[in-house]
Amino acid sequence: MLELNKQEACVGEQSIIAFSQAYCEGDIIVPDTKPDIAKILQVSANVVIQNKHCAYDRVSVDGKCDISILYISEHNTVCSINNVQSFSHVIDAKGVLENMDAEIEADLQSVDYFVTNSRKLNVKMLIAIDVNATNCINRDLCVGVSGDSNVQMLKKNIMPFNRVYKGTQQFTIKECLELPAGKPDIDTILKSEMRLNTSDVKVLNDKIVVDGNAFLSVIYLDANDQTRIHYVEYEVPFSEILDTLV
Repeated sequence: MLELNKQEACVGEQSIIAFSQAYCEGDIIVPDTKPDIAKILQVSANVVIQNKHCAYDRVSVDGKCDISILYISEHNTVCSINNVQSFSHVIDAKGVLENMDAEIEADLQSVDYFVTNSRKLNVKMLIAIDVNATNCINRDLCVGVSGDSNVQMLKKNIMPFNRVYKGTQQFTIKECLELPAGKPDIDTILKSEMRLNTSDVKVLNDKIVVDGNAFLSVIYLDANDQTRIHYVEYEVPFSEILDTLV
């Protein structure tokens, strides 16, 4: 009597792609330490997805918008306000199951604002959300034959693609930066933005080493003349070791 020896293996992935748009809206009050608004110069935001969950035929996401506002005050000076607004959204995605894993990409499409009065404005942001929900497809593969009979077998080795780790981690880049020569001292930082560029990724035993550069741009007020605005840029290299066993 012969018996097939089988082993479960992932032979592919089921992928469900969906797209949706979400709104994030809120009233922003000027802090007591800031002067009244005379004119809005710029309203920008950065979208961050904090949580995601797959359910039957839908994907739920929770996130926040980090909002930066530049305005001219009643004293004819440039001021800034930083604010955070949270949002939740459910995306219809036919075919999604509870045990699936979802990759989410969210981009800010537009920002609308309305100044209610000199101490309050309403901000409404339209967010584009792309979803790719995946699920492993497992099958029992024959890896051998056992039994009492003398059976000859012809085996062939295969080298399948195998993803051994998938996850999200956070790390902090700390650096003391000096102003370039010729730039005046800082009175107030109005706005700062950063983007990351990955130059090299190495896989070691249970570790992933990521090398790259952080590009930082800063807009600030002159300490000697608060009516003057200055701009500086920095490039900060980083190297982080991520643990794949978390």
